[in-house]
Amino acid sequence: MKTREDCGYDFLSNMGGRQIELEVKTFTLDGRIFVTANELRAAAEDQDGYYLIGVLDDGTAEVEWCTFIVSNPLQVLLSKGEFDIEAKLQAPAADIFEINKE
Repeated sequence: MKTREDCGYDFLSNMGGRQIELEVKTFTLDGRIFVTANELRAAAEDQDGYYLIGVLDDGTAEVEWCTFIVSNPLQVLLSKGEFDIEAKLQAPAADIFEINKE
């Protein structure tokens, strides 16, 4: 079953009588995958119930693409990946700047 946006995984399924979460990434042989903060959170929360599925686009017909599965991928993601963090800080302007409200 396809899931709602921003929940941290693409599909919710059943395996062996238990609910699992599936995140699918398509990549090329020399490509990269991008993992969102929500996906990392879901992988950390669900651990053994979270699967990262990689689909290798090798230029052949899509039905011939190889798939790879990593269960509980958090540790491998954290050890092999690099963070590229874009953060925004928000604050009321009046709390930052001295504004005379006369």
